[in-house]
Amino acid sequence: MAPNLAAKRPPSLRSGRVAALPVGTLFNVITDGFGRMPAYGWQLSPEQRWAVIAYVRSLATMPPTDASRADSAMAMYLQRVDSLHASGVRLETLLQFVQPDR
Repeated sequence: MAPNLAAKRPPSLRSGRVAALPVGTLFNVITDGFGRMPAYGWQLSPEQRWAVIAYVRSLATMPPTDASRADSAMAMYLQRVDSLHASGVRLETLLQFVQPDR
């Protein structure tokens, strides 16, 4: 879903930035939402929210796979594109540099 977001993309759940978040912060984000992420507190019981946190934490300990490496590389690439776009580079100009010649 993240690559389909037109605006700023969320960080990878395998990133050190997410791994460094306190569990209480993750619980609050799941409960109340954050940025474009909607609140899930009304849909998930506290036990289910803690299970989501346990799963997110487990991602950092899993060995990388080809798919996760590709996902991480794409996330880094998209983050750079977002950064350039935020700095004022027009997206059309940027796309000229990243599209292969035909």
